[in-house]
Amino acid sequence: MRAVANGRLNLTQAEAVRDLIDAQTHAAVRQAARQLGGELSKRLQPIKDGLLEIIVPLESSLEFVEDDLPEDIARDIEKRLSTLSTKIDEMADSFRRGRLLKDGLRVALVGRPNVGKSSLFNKLLSSDRAIVTEIPGTTRDTISEVINMEGIPVLITDTAGVRTSPDKIEQLGIERTRRAIADADLIVVVLDGSQPLVDEDLEIIREASNNHCVLAFNKSDLESFRSSNAQEVADNLPLVSVSARTGEGLDALCSNIIKPFTAGYLDESSFVITNARHYDLLRRTSESLQAAQELIQENVSEELILANLYEALRFLGEITGETTPEDILSQIFSTFCIGK
Repeated sequence: MRAVANGRLNLTQAEAVRDLIDAQTHAAVRQAARQLGGELSKRLQPIKDGLLEIIVPLESSLEFVEDDLPEDIARDIEKRLSTLSTKIDEMADSFRRGRLLKDGLRVALVGRPNVGKSSLFNKLLSSDRAIVTEIPGTTRDTISEVINMEGIPVLITDTAGVRTSPDKIEQLGIERTRRAIADADLIVVVLDGSQPLVDEDLEIIREASNNHCVLAFNKSDLESFRSSNAQEVADNLPLVSVSARTGEGLDALCSNIIKPFTAGYLDESSFVITNARHYDLLRRTSESLQAAQELIQENVSEELILANLYEALRFLGEITGETTPEDILSQIFSTFCIGK
């Protein structure tokens, strides 16, 4: 089944329709639209053709030549397989960035009460989503919203302030905060930069630093703000001065949130793999090609080499739906939400 044959969509294009519906950012929409246009299928087709160009002479050799493959032909096939493997690996390696565009990141704002977590949360959202008061312990539950950071959907969670409290309701909120910390891809520890750090701050930093972590020293708009407060705890952790009141430092904070997952680089113009099923099949394809190369080096029978090449071809066919078993197809289409 080609990218668009007789007006029909192949499996990757059908999945792109779902991704287009679910897309949360313009970057994700663009990637889904490119897949819907058949770009993945077009990129896979030359690899399939290259595999067939290797399989055909091997089959002929198996049928009509009794001797082993000549050394020069074996080395040529090995070289061509290496080139195909590199192309497959490059596509598979793009999944790390593609997953960000599709699924996004989970980020938790944590800290002790009254450091400005909810104010920072509202500023990031450009909306008064969380209740803000001067009373410690106002936030007693987690609140989450998705925002767009440099083309990546980021689920920001405002959490209850961490402290020792006799209030049972507040204790439940703090327990949810710890669950949010455990579930987060990255933790923003919000600190009051207008005051000296206290033991509770240091304990929160120690707990959060087991994960990707950014220290946000809030209240940079106040005269009492001292960035030097951070020196005793920075220890190679990213540190940003921000003001939840004026918005100062928010761009730097967003960049530091995204940076650990993009290495500071996310080229939205390049085509990336966004589907875990595609990634898995590309990895399997690569493993089969590598196994075939090893067998050629060991000078084994063409039958064993061909078995791996046909397996690689089958995996590529499963991506676009040409050879996908019915039970896998049923599982894929069960993820479509009709009437959403």
